[in-house]
Amino acid sequence: MTDTQTLNASKVARVNGVAVNTSGEILSAEELRQRGCSELLRQAAQSAGLLDLRDTASPDGVISQAAASAIEALLEQNVSVPEPSEEACHRQYAAHETVYRTGERVRVRLRSSLGEHEITGEVLGNSFRTIHAAGAPGRLLREFGVWGDAGSYVLRQGACLWTMDGETAAGHIEGSTACAELAR
Repeated sequence: MTDTQTLNASKVARVNGVAVNTSGEILSAEELRQRGCSELLRQAAQSAGLLDLRDTASPDGVISQAAASAIEALLEQNVSVPEPSEEACHRQYAAHETVYRTGERVRVRLRSSLGEHEITGEVLGNSFRTIHAAGAPGRLLREFGVWGDAGSYVLRQGACLWTMDGETAAGHIEGSTACAELAR
């Protein structure tokens, strides 16, 4: 990390007077931004009356379960995510047609201390649904690395026939696309 990407270890960053790190802790710019966003959202949830004012921030960046739930409620109340239009869905399909077709061929290469293996597969069918970026109740936004727009994603789940070392088994394949990408 370069000096411009790292907070000086002797400094404590604050958001509205609340520490988001400890003295001596070295954070990348992304980690610092993530903690700052968490703290801003936690404070906004308190201002909106969704989180008890006694819920205090932790300088290690871990928020309470109550804060996570309040932030999720705050985002649900204040962020509207439009459903993609039929036209946007058609554009997405046209741009990524092979992803949506059955018979799509996939290949995964696994490397570990046990060696390298190639797994091939053929998609037998797909289903699609939208998911909210904030995740399920009880999960923190930060766990998914999702900040900023808390919109929806289109989740693709499919059945796949996987083959490795001459052995074949039915299994699962999954992927997602941000709704913002559908509008392009």
